[in-house]
Amino acid sequence: MAEEKAPGKIAGWIKALLTSIFGIVSGAALMYLTPLVNNVIKPGKPVPNFAQQVSGLTVTFNNRSTGGTQGWWDFGDGSALEPYEPNKDTLNHMYARPGTYNVKLSLQNLLGEEHERTVAVNLDSSAAAGPVIEVFDAQPISPNSTAPATFKIVSQVKNAKLVAWDFGDAFKTETNPTVEKYVTLQEPGYYNLRLVAFNGDKVVEKSKQVFVGMSETTKPAATLKVVYDGVQVERLPRTETIVLAWDPKHQGATCPVSRAWPAPAGWTIAEAKYDAPSNDVIRNLKVASTDRTRLLVSGELIKPKNVLTTKVAAPQCAVRVEMTLVRRSAPTSKAVDAVTFDLNTPGTTAMPLPPPPPGFEAQAKRITLEIKDGPKTVWNSPGLPTAAPVAMQNRPMRVTAVAQGSELRIDVVAPNPALPVSRPGG
Repeated sequence: MAEEKAPGKIAGWIKALLTSIFGIVSGAALMYLTPLVNNVIKPGKPVPNFAQQVSGLTVTFNNRSTGGTQGWWDFGDGSALEPYEPNKDTLNHMYARPGTYNVKLSLQNLLGEEHERTVAVNLDSSAAAGPVIEVFDAQPISPNSTAPATFKIVSQVKNAKLVAWDFGDAFKTETNPTVEKYVTLQEPGYYNLRLVAFNGDKVVEKSKQVFVGMSETTKPAATLKVVYDGVQVERLPRTETIVLAWDPKHQGATCPVSRAWPAPAGWTIAEAKYDAPSNDVIRNLKVASTDRTRLLVSGELIKPKNVLTTKVAAPQCAVRVEMTLVRRSAPTSKAVDAVTFDLNTPGTTAMPLPPPPPGFEAQAKRITLEIKDGPKTVWNSPGLPTAAPVAMQNRPMRVTAVAQGSELRIDVVAPNPALPVSRPGG
């Protein structure tokens, strides 16, 4: 009987030996298979990296990224996002003007893991486009143009950060070129009126020669000064690309998304327009600014409908928004250049009211009128005259001045000679 059990024991030993060997082999296989899965099958996290080469206003970006299957280039100038192409080694982008731009590369891998890198790219102002003076003209207000003569200066300038005017006395600079202004030339002679525009190290100039004749007769003259009360309003166009990304923790066919963009300190959002993306990517898109200090972009992202949905990168949508930002100063006052006109005595004279400075939102204006008969001042009191008795050209007159729209109408009439005549200071 003992001889019959020997083969059974041998079989048990063999089975135990095989089980042990299988366990060792399985453990070794798992030990080596786990890093194989992690390093080969599971993709690595995306690493955005790039270098840049600047040539004038054109920048070449050299792609040195790894692990990214999709993403976006944001060039920081408000232009549309450029899709990331993993196999594209270089990418060119031309900027409209010099400055410092924050260029961002955002990447995702197949599992939806995200990473981004931002680099500041500085474009020197020497690459700025040259300024252009499209219009510069001086139009006499009075047909005879005798001293003192007032001219309407009309100009139109592009690509200028600073302009300088020369009307025969000294240069006056402006950062925001005036489209229309008035200048009075007090003495007879030739004047070379000049406008110089600057942008970086580039300068252009235009000039206009005018002649002011000598008046054969000395006529009473009125000098108009205007001070505007209000606020300086600065408007800045701004384009932002807002990227709405799927929440990786969210389950379902759609995902509610929202992102807020804050306006820079001191600025408010006056208006905002956006380019509607495809309905296959997002629905119920809304762009709103309730308190004017931030922009809220919201909607619902839609997951692609295919069998590989779980293996593709999470959906995202780029919304390009064009805004107008506004910054208002504290209440202030701005005086404009005075203008001088010969008065028709008796008769009516229409004097143009100089407009407020560029970008100034006038809430009120204060008008000061000075009337001279030769060297003698016959009116210089606060407010505008209303049937005020004065003496001009050795005759009694009454003067009334009324602001009407963009003009000041001055009426000078000869009253009844029996009326008393007031004297300056009386």
